[in-house]
Amino acid sequence: MIRPGVTDILTSSHLMSGQDLAQRKTQHGLISVADEACSVLPRGALERGCVYQCTGSGASSLVWLLVARAVSDGSWLALVDLPHAGLLSAREYGIALERLLCVDTSRVATHWLRMMGALVDGIDVVVTASPRCSAADARKLVTRIKAQSAVLFVIGDTRDFPVDITLRIASSRWMFSGHARQREVTVATEGRRVYGMQPQKMLLPQLSEHFLQVSC
Repeated sequence: MIRPGVTDILTSSHLMSGQDLAQRKTQHGLISVADEACSVLPRGALERGCVYQCTGSGASSLVWLLVARAVSDGSWLALVDLPHAGLLSAREYGIALERLLCVDTSRVATHWLRMMGALVDGIDVVVTASPRCSAADARKLVTRIKAQSAVLFVIGDTRDFPVDITLRIASSRWMFSGHARQREVTVATEGRRVYGMQPQKMLLPQLSEHFLQVSC
């Protein structure tokens, strides 16, 4: 016997069966990025359940570029222990700050793992720096990321945290016209999921709407 009120829940358009959820995750295994950034990713988009590392001068700007489309499409973004993330720059890259969470776990080291686990359960894209956990806990977190179809970015040193794809800014050069207008960077894509990709030379400007790409 179905209790009163439960029928309304069962017929709600917001209700999703386990089968529907599994199908949705299969169909939406990729998260779109700006067209000009597709060339640095093996599948031309962010892969759900994947851990990315961004290193080199300009790594934060590269992260903003890669996640901006997802946030514009309605995804939430969480920044963990990134007090100098540069929110003005994030906004210039088109990231809606009302869908961005900033979390500080720096005062208590044990809070990092607990908070990360909670975030990947409900947030599409999480960005952090210098992970603070044991190798065993890192493996558990990666398993959770894959199970929840989240995406994790680690900026800078991963401290042996398992990474699928590394986006390394191999060179960076500012270009001026009265003031710094854009930065020419060469991005090398590396990792166990990467096969035969050549470094890509890009122009990262001050404003995201003028992002450009040039051939190497």
